[in-house]
Amino acid sequence: PADSTQAANMVLLLKEVRSQLDAYAAQYAPGYHFLLTIAAPAGKENYSKLRLAELGQVLDFINLMAYDYAGSFSPLTGHDANLFKNPSNPNATPFDTDSAVKDYINGGVPANKLVLGMPIYGRSYLNTNGIGQAYNGVGGGAGGSTGSWEAGIWDYKVLPKSGATVVYDSVAKGYYSYNAGTRELISFDTPDMISTKVSYLKS
Repeated sequence: PADSTQAANMVLLLKEVRSQLDAYAAQYAPGYHFLLTIAAPAGKENYSKLRLAELGQVLDFINLMAYDYAGSFSPLTGHDANLFKNPSNPNATPFDTDSAVKDYINGGVPANKLVLGMPIYGRSYLNTNGIGQAYNGVGGGAGGSTGSWEAGIWDYKVLPKSGATVVYDSVAKGYYSYNAGTRELISFDTPDMISTKVSYLKS
């Protein structure tokens, strides 16, 4: 929603959908509960407009889009799905999962209704000296990398790319690979990062 009116109407719409799903189940599938869920933003500018407590009541789950924190749309390179902020390199962490999770819960969403979305791809940056720094292009240019299915997007199965070194940001809890020769940086989640996020969710 763009404003409070749209946020209120969103809740009304979801309540009506819930009512209709329950009515359908009562008539055609007695005892069955149809799930009602949404995908929700992890950026404060967007989720601050949501009526979190009311959404927490009407929805079965809220799928938090805890990814795409940085990409071709960003002025600087950054982590794609970092868990925390890194105060020593704020340019690399314009958003973070921990802040969003806490805000949703403090806003009235039951913790057991939050589902954490995780990326199974990496976002690349070309002609850069590192994370939180300037870059020029994400792929598709002459002589540059292109991506697995879109410029600047690499499937997890091809990462890390040959010649790249995997770097761990222990403060932000995020990984990226960097090739000093080609000056390409790719932010992506490793199996270790997935385990870290699962442990975080359980804590």
